[in-house]
Amino acid sequence: MYPDCDNRRQFHSNVLRHAEDDQNEETYIFRTYWKSFRENFKQATAIWLILLAVLIVLILDLLLVMRMPGTITYLRFVFLVLIFFEAMVLSYVFPVLSRFDNTVKTRSRTPS
Repeated sequence: MYPDCDNRRQFHSNVLRHAEDDQNEETYIFRTYWKSFRENFKQATAIWLILLAVLIVLILDLLLVMRMPGTITYLRFVFLVLIFFEAMVLSYVFPVLSRFDNTVKTRSRTPS
């Protein structure tokens, strides 16, 4: 469940160790951003294309359901909730990608 860790305690100690290491080094905003951008460009592009395809399908489904009369209108709510969850994933996946070294396959399997 935790990447590169055997249990919760080890994961917690790894997080604390990384936090302490980060406090001791100087940070440069643009240099750090550019380094992370170059290292993760291919992986981020693959993730972005997958999430973009899912978002397009959800929006098209929502538009289709909005044109349908009758009892299927409750699906509007379902698609809006799914689009909201996609937005949450979009805001979560890229900062995690820039901070940790994971493959797309590993990132899609682990919940956190």
